[in-house]
Amino acid sequence: MKIKGYSTGGHLAVKVKYLSLVGLVIGGFGLGITGTSQSVSAVSHITPVSLRGKWLSPKTGQWDIQQELKITKRSLTQDVIETGVRHPYPLRIAGKKLTVSYVRSGYWDLGESNRSVIYRLKRVHHNGKLALKTWAHLSHLPQHWDTTGYYYHK
Repeated sequence: MKIKGYSTGGHLAVKVKYLSLVGLVIGGFGLGITGTSQSVSAVSHITPVSLRGKWLSPKTGQWDIQQELKITKRSLTQDVIETGVRHPYPLRIAGKKLTVSYVRSGYWDLGESNRSVIYRLKRVHHNGKLALKTWAHLSHLPQHWDTTGYYYHK
């Protein structure tokens, strides 16, 4: 996989695929996620103030890879950071394409208008740090896993 403007030295393609898999689990998007049905009036295009900012995932695996979420009033961007080098990731949602809806217990669903939920996020304190907690119910797996992950405020 070639990313325009970046060297693909090493095993970047494998690393990006691995990170994509981690993003699927932590971020909570995929085919088997059970979302809540929302009425059209409950959907907004403006993110809550509590979720805005730059958020960084812990380093994953042996490759020193992190994900960065940038949430602004009207956009959601995800980038991959590998050994301190930023690589653009194809997740950029802005304007009317971004849908935001409150679920329950402090969780917000952020997604794209023509797709299912991409992120289910809640602002929390974890290990003494401000963080966004992600939650996903992966019903397509035989164990029906509930998985959580964290993005820490940058």
